[in-house]
Amino acid sequence: MRITLNWLKKFLDTSNSLEEIIDGLFKLGLEVEETIDYRKSHAPFIVAEITHAEKHPNADSLRKCKVNNGKETIDIVCGAPNARSGIKVVLAPVGTSIPLNGMVIKESSIRGEKSQGMLCSSEELCLGKDSEGIIELGDDAIPGMSFIEYAGLNDVVIDISITPNRADCLGVYGIARDLAALGLGTLKPISIPEIKGNFNSPINVKIENNEECKYFVGRYIKNVQNQVSPTWLVNLLTLVGQKPISAIVDITNYINLSFARPLHAYDASKLKGDVIVKRAKNEESFPALNDEVYELTSQMTVVADSEKAHAIAGVIGGKESATEFTTKEIFLEAAIFPRETVIASGRKLQIDTDSRYRFERFVDHEFTKTGLDLAAQMVQEICGGEISEAVEIGSSKYEAPTIVFEASNIEKYLGLRLGCPEIIKIFESLGFKLDKTDPLKVTPPSWRQDITIKEDLIEEIARIKGFDQIPELPLPGMEKLPQSAMDNRKRSYSVIRKICASRGLHEAVTWSFMHSKIAKMFSDEEHIKLINPISSELDCMRKSIIPNLLGIIRNNEARSMFDMCVFEMGTVFNDSAPDAQPQMLAIARAGMLDRSHYKGQNKYDALSVKADLIAILAEYNLAENIRIDLEVPKYYHPAKSGRISLGRDVLGYFGELHPKLAKDMGIKQNVAIAEVFVDKIPLPKSKAGYKGVLKLSDFQPVERRFSFIINDEVNVGNMVIEARKIDKNLIKEVKLFDYVTSLPILKEGEKIAGLAVTLQSDKETLSGEQIEGIYKRIIESVEKLGAKFREV
Repeated sequence: MRITLNWLKKFLDTSNSLEEIIDGLFKLGLEVEETIDYRKSHAPFIVAEITHAEKHPNADSLRKCKVNNGKETIDIVCGAPNARSGIKVVLAPVGTSIPLNGMVIKESSIRGEKSQGMLCSSEELCLGKDSEGIIELGDDAIPGMSFIEYAGLNDVVIDISITPNRADCLGVYGIARDLAALGLGTLKPISIPEIKGNFNSPINVKIENNEECKYFVGRYIKNVQNQVSPTWLVNLLTLVGQKPISAIVDITNYINLSFARPLHAYDASKLKGDVIVKRAKNEESFPALNDEVYELTSQMTVVADSEKAHAIAGVIGGKESATEFTTKEIFLEAAIFPRETVIASGRKLQIDTDSRYRFERFVDHEFTKTGLDLAAQMVQEICGGEISEAVEIGSSKYEAPTIVFEASNIEKYLGLRLGCPEIIKIFESLGFKLDKTDPLKVTPPSWRQDITIKEDLIEEIARIKGFDQIPELPLPGMEKLPQSAMDNRKRSYSVIRKICASRGLHEAVTWSFMHSKIAKMFSDEEHIKLINPISSELDCMRKSIIPNLLGIIRNNEARSMFDMCVFEMGTVFNDSAPDAQPQMLAIARAGMLDRSHYKGQNKYDALSVKADLIAILAEYNLAENIRIDLEVPKYYHPAKSGRISLGRDVLGYFGELHPKLAKDMGIKQNVAIAEVFVDKIPLPKSKAGYKGVLKLSDFQPVERRFSFIINDEVNVGNMVIEARKIDKNLIKEVKLFDYVTSLPILKEGEKIAGLAVTLQSDKETLSGEQIEGIYKRIIESVEKLGAKFREV
């Protein structure tokens, strides 16, 4: 909602500064998005007159102009096609900064001719989109005078974000009312015109169904002279982003923006018979004011004459009855259309208008006729004409709820101690009616249809009194709550994120959706389809985060950004049931680990992401208990990947991306990926910490190395696990130290795997018998897997 400071002061008598008003708006919950002070940005621009213009001697598209700036005549080279002798223009003197691009004007030579300033277009001054020609001012413009004074731009634009419940503040008057209640001025009363019609309207109004329209009122105005709006109205609408069209249309827009009261004006000569509010005909064609043609349905409400529809109720008017500069007779209407009706029509046809925006929230029922009469009076003042008696049907009465309110609620809910007189004063300043009994009986005004329960009234007290005045008091019973509201599982998510970040991975946050075509590349299973996706490329829920990370890598490749390491932890959606939406960690490393003359060019591979997974599992003392096999999803490289399991639970996968899939996705780099089902990682039971207390032994460790001949069916990882199981207290470490694939003694398919086993006791020095007994059991256990002990 864009307003101007001068517009606000038309309804608010205030001496407060701009800064105090903006601060007050924030306190009221009306967040200010931006302010544009034209008093500063446009102050240097002045009115000037081109006294002589001729073709530039060295450029066909340029004009050489003599310009009177009120003090002297200066030379300016201008490229505008409308630069000619005798017109009044806007001059940017030397040293002026242009609002459009910040360019500072300097005295220069253009194709050999001196130029001492710049003549400006509407676009360059951010006052419109016309960039073809320079601004032409009226005959009343005097060279040398301030442009902002002449154009009425000595003003400040304030852009306010209005929450959906505050439809009353979609008009400048409503904002002024709130500021007055806060104490930042006095609200000026609206001068309601008493219009005595000179004749009866030749157009009457009918409503076929009261559910389609609660109230409809109109006035016929004849002998009008539609014209360009007065300068003050043109400038006001332009400043807030509205395009001035003609006086009649601009007046309806002005009333709408001032009082949040949508209106519509029909060219009465184009209407056939009376106005009827009814359901549209199926497949009825409707040419709208936005130059689009819509196909209506019988579920939509329209304002029609005896032949056709001329407006979609509360949404948009029709082109065939639009007012023009030749219009002599108009029918001006205001109505109360149910918000459900307006919402349904607007959504179905995908039409967004200021009128729809206000009807969808709510409009002040009891201001309907007042808004119409204010507009009719303005039409008569600007365009002349004679106004008819009002024709109306239905009722504009708003049945407001009466809310029983106890003053003690303020201290109970806000912690503020306010006396009943102060509470009454706040409510009355907001226009509420009160029965000053105990408890109070409060009736909100017709413009506050969002007030329905006592909690709404408490919020109003908090807004006006100030949220910063609410004391910081602990909620009752909070002392019984545990210090942390985060359980161990959620805490583990944070721990895993920190581990990933410490390993050089950058965290990403991607959509929970993906394109169904991409989803099929990763899984043949059905994905959850979205009925109303935010984009055609995000039409199903993800079963894996890996495709999203690959999309990041691909998009960065297209911008010559390589060597990426990213991770994301989030929800995947295997089904619509809550228990089928686990947390997953996804990792992707692409490109080179090192690009160095000294270290060579090492690519990220399956072992890179395996190390990431091992680091995470080591945090939970699980790294030594896992098993690795080759059962992986189809998007992993079949020979460079693995599945990590703990008992019967699959904890995750790691490996390189399948080359065919990388090609299909347009990824040129090598990519290593990994996934972890973080909810399946068992959490430690001990409260002492994940790894317990560090204990160092004073006794000497013993290491021995074993050599085994294995074939492709023997998993080295399982050999390590089986060896470690023999004695968990004495065996401190088992690791692979050698792996040989070609020796003369080996048969085809055979390999040599060497295991190094470290023994150490925390209580005593190990005897030779103890050591030999453990070694013997290790050999027997590993040989059961199919390995053959090799004597060296």
